[in-house]
Amino acid sequence: MKKEIQKEKIITGVLVAFAILSLILGSSYLGGDFGKVLLWWGVLLGIGMINMPLTYMLFSGFSDFGWAFSKSIGLALSAWLMWILSSAKIMKFSQPACIFVCVLVLVFNGLLCFFCYGKKQKKIRFTQENINSILCVEIIFLAMFIFWSYLKGCKPEAYGTEKFMDFGFMKIMERSEYMPPQDLWLSGKSLNYYYVGQFVGAFLSKLSGIGVDYGYNLMLMTVAALSCALIFSLVRNCFAQLTFEKVKNERLFALIAGIVSVLATVFAGNGHYIIYGLLRPSLQKFIGVEVTSFQFWNSTRYIGYEPDVPDKTIHEFPSYSFILGDLHAHVVNIIFVLSVLGILFAWLLYRRDFIKSGKKYSLIREVLTPHILVLGFLIGFFHTTNFWDYPIYYVVCGAVILFSNIELCNFDKYSIVMTAIHGVLIFAIAVICCLPFTLAFNQISTEIRFCENHTPFYQLAILWGIPIFTVVLYIVNMIYRHIREGAYKVARHMKPAARFFATMESADLFMFVLGLCAIGLTFMPEVIYVKDIYEGDYSRANTMFKLTYQAYIMYGIVTGYAVMKMLVQGKDIIRRCCVWISILMLLTLGYFGNASKAWFGEYANKDTYKGLDATGFMETECYADYEATNWLNDNIEGTPVVLEANGDSYTFYERVSTITGLPTVLGWRTHEWLWQSDVNGELPEIVREREEDVRNIYTAADVKAAKNIIEKYDISYIYIGKCEYEKFPEMNMDFLRSLGEVVYEITTDLAISDQKMEKTTYIIKVNR
Repeated sequence: MKKEIQKEKIITGVLVAFAILSLILGSSYLGGDFGKVLLWWGVLLGIGMINMPLTYMLFSGFSDFGWAFSKSIGLALSAWLMWILSSAKIMKFSQPACIFVCVLVLVFNGLLCFFCYGKKQKKIRFTQENINSILCVEIIFLAMFIFWSYLKGCKPEAYGTEKFMDFGFMKIMERSEYMPPQDLWLSGKSLNYYYVGQFVGAFLSKLSGIGVDYGYNLMLMTVAALSCALIFSLVRNCFAQLTFEKVKNERLFALIAGIVSVLATVFAGNGHYIIYGLLRPSLQKFIGVEVTSFQFWNSTRYIGYEPDVPDKTIHEFPSYSFILGDLHAHVVNIIFVLSVLGILFAWLLYRRDFIKSGKKYSLIREVLTPHILVLGFLIGFFHTTNFWDYPIYYVVCGAVILFSNIELCNFDKYSIVMTAIHGVLIFAIAVICCLPFTLAFNQISTEIRFCENHTPFYQLAILWGIPIFTVVLYIVNMIYRHIREGAYKVARHMKPAARFFATMESADLFMFVLGLCAIGLTFMPEVIYVKDIYEGDYSRANTMFKLTYQAYIMYGIVTGYAVMKMLVQGKDIIRRCCVWISILMLLTLGYFGNASKAWFGEYANKDTYKGLDATGFMETECYADYEATNWLNDNIEGTPVVLEANGDSYTFYERVSTITGLPTVLGWRTHEWLWQSDVNGELPEIVREREEDVRNIYTAADVKAAKNIIEKYDISYIYIGKCEYEKFPEMNMDFLRSLGEVVYEITTDLAISDQKMEKTTYIIKVNR
């Protein structure tokens, strides 16, 4: 006993030393940004501590009591409550309101702690092992947060791909008093997109006082770092539930399983990198032909591109997302998706303990568990953050619940009835939680069609062969051991299917379901797709993107657990297969090195670090716009409309509305087309009309006509800069200046149509 205590103390000392080392390195590499990173981490630490009574209740079967999940669940609960109060116009979205909401959550957890763990109830006990487990998870989060923050600081700009959109969402929410926010690219209209994920980032930015300019990158890195901690906690606790004969150091194996799953999910690429990033260049170099360069985004744009065929698809994964840096809906939601998976496994442990206890079965007790209630809340939350995850994880919940109910109810009619009741309850809670959002939201498109195009088998094998083989091998090995060890002979009073699940470890049942769901999500885009505005060659691109993204996460989680389990207890042939799986997975980790170097540059050199300000790029991109947008940020309160030229998606157009959070008449054309589209997918009339009105006001010579458009959209300011000169070379500057007072101007050289010329950037306050 003394040896065990001494061992735990040594582990504590090592963990504390590692935490101190992480902070020292962070201070050295992050420079002036270290204080902001430390403050952000402290706020998240506080949110986690506040919500520990709730997570202790949910994750009592975990050695760390769900410490990492206290951050993600607490963040979802706090931000959702702020969003609800703001949507109902009860409280303005401000820093004091955010603090007040956290106090409400603290009171809720305090009451929960009092009623569930009071004098007459069981006590909350933390052993040294529990404390070490918590420290381990927290240090993983801290170290990864510092690492990703430094990496992001080497390329911090919120510019390129869809960063303008994501940053702009957070910026206009930072300015807004109430939700839903105005659409920054369609002034006068509410934002018709799944924006609550970005609202979580705006909530943390406002709560911490750091602001969105830095909060954008810090939120993205929070998702990356917290994903590591959540996956590690989940998989390590899954593996810790297993029992092995003649095996020592189970904790070490559980630790390795957790780390492998983190690497497989957050850092690895897919099989495309092995073939096209490693083998093809090496072979070409060996035979002396021109080496085909590998670009890291090629691994996300393979089907339809290599070879070029009229079926262009998208198959991204977390490593690519975190490196690229878009704080998009599917990225923000990763931490909440992982929370659902963690709760599902914790619920399985709770059910097993209930069955083993021999307590009398109670329908109300089984249905109204905290796990089911929180699952309903999170599934509803998905409806506001990333709609695709709403049906995906509702089905995953249903699958886990069904198999658990089959075990409990011996595969009779009650197992179906119980699953239906659970399903209805989760759905009802979800509908209530997202009601303020759905009442203000116009559904974009939900028409499901059968696929006309299908992926060649060899391309599916290259992308998904490794994880599918891992899952299938794991399931086959599990069934083989089930039969070989005679587990099917146990509990003969049960039906065969129920007996199979009843004799399966809780962790095995959980991974079994996750593996099957991942395979299903992989092949679903080969059968059906959801129709949107991207028809023709890109008809199933969005469907494949959203479904396989979640499949990748599930594959990664299963990989660490399955490979370690088969290495520990598998037959020789199974172990050899696992060795090859491990080698292939290690090769895919090369993707991170390739991609991060290509995107961030020589980040091993500290001079590469630029800082975490997402707007700093404006100074070098266009100095005049940098100064003018700074003036708007410093001098304009609220959300008055600032007219700027509209442009195509993924360009520098809409830089004013994005950087300031001030709405404009019309923004990125394709994005507004999608957000305002109907079942026909045609360009909406509102977009067509606003395009014409923007052009008319910049090229008008009739004061009355211009005034009518200004009044129509309640325009307060007209912005004239680089993009406006480029799009409307026929502008009558004297006429535009006559519409109001020039409140800001700066004359600089502007690159217009690839030519440098001296031009003046104006901000005109319109006379009303």
